[in-house]
Amino acid sequence: MFTSIDITKKALDASMLRYQHLVNNVANVDTVGYKRTDVEFGSILAKELRSHKKPSDINLSTLTPRIYYDDAGARTRLDGNNIDIDKEMSKLSQEKLRYDALIQRASAQLQRYKNIFQQIQ
Repeated sequence: MFTSIDITKKALDASMLRYQHLVNNVANVDTVGYKRTDVEFGSILAKELRSHKKPSDINLSTLTPRIYYDDAGARTRLDGNNIDIDKEMSKLSQEKLRYDALIQRASAQLQRYKNIFQQIQ
């Protein structure tokens, strides 16, 4: 019954986890040998949505974000660090917007259920 809210919660958790990793990358911009980390969730959710006829068929335990070291396409500096501060700040802004949109979606979903429950009484 509340599958859409549960999926939105998983997406919010993944977004916050990604934001934390991006902040950590920025904090380590001058750390020798540091390799950036990132979090993947969007493709995992998309795959689950494609493989099921309806969202309620999704096994929520399979919606787990994947944390990985990102060295594909990143230029490593002489000190071994591969953080590009401009790219990280851009990704932080994008993730903040994603999180805000998910919060709005969750609020709308909860309001919808609140309205339904009020009509039942």
